[in-house]
Amino acid sequence: FYYRKVLGVAEPDEVEETAAANTMGTILHDALETLYGPVKGTPLTVERLRGMRKESDWVVREAFERHMADKDFSAGKNYLVFEAVKRMAANFIEAERAQVAAGAQIVVRELDTGLSCEFSCPGLDIPVRLKGQADRIDTYNGTVRIIDYKSGRAEATELRLDTLEQIRASQVGEDGKEELFTKPKALHVLLYAYMYDATKGLPGDFTAGVIS
Repeated sequence: FYYRKVLGVAEPDEVEETAAANTMGTILHDALETLYGPVKGTPLTVERLRGMRKESDWVVREAFERHMADKDFSAGKNYLVFEAVKRMAANFIEAERAQVAAGAQIVVRELDTGLSCEFSCPGLDIPVRLKGQADRIDTYNGTVRIIDYKSGRAEATELRLDTLEQIRASQVGEDGKEELFTKPKALHVLLYAYMYDATKGLPGDFTAGVIS
C-alpha cells in the first residue's frame, strides 16, 4: 500500500488466468466510464440510455479483453465473471433509464475524479494528505451526488450512521471487549465528500453513497 499509494510505485504487471474480484470491479468501472463519458455535462435521456444499453455488452467485452490480456472467457469462471459484469452494467443503465422515464433529471458531472487534500490531525506535527478516486459525481434533480461503484453487495446498514462514533477505529471497550470497525463503506464516501468539499466546495444539499 505504501509503495503503491504514497510513493506512486506501480506493482509489476501480472497476467491473471481468471478474473479476480478486484479485476471484476475494475472492468465494470472501465465499462461504465466508457459508456457515460460521452454524456458528461448533459441531462440523461431515455433515448440516450437506451442506446447505451445496446452498446453495453460490447463495451464490457472490450474492457474484459483489455484487462485480461486476451485470456479466454468463452467458458469456465471467466465466462461467469464476464456474464456477471454484463448484467451489472445492464442493470445500472436500466435503473437510470427507469428513473429518467419517471421524471428524474440526472446530469453526470465528473467520472473517475482524483481527489486530494491535507488534513490536520491532533497530535501530529505534520499534515496528513488524504487521497482518493471518486467514481462518479453527478446531480440528481439538482442535488450533488458523490458516488462510489461497488461490484459486490452493499447493504444500506453499512452506509447508515447513527453517530460519528461508528466510524472510529477498532478498539477495546471499557468492558474489555473488542469493538470492531464495521462501517468502512460509510467512512469511504464521507472521506470523498470531505475531500471534494475541501478542493472544490460542496453546496448545502448533497449526498454521498454507493451504487452496487
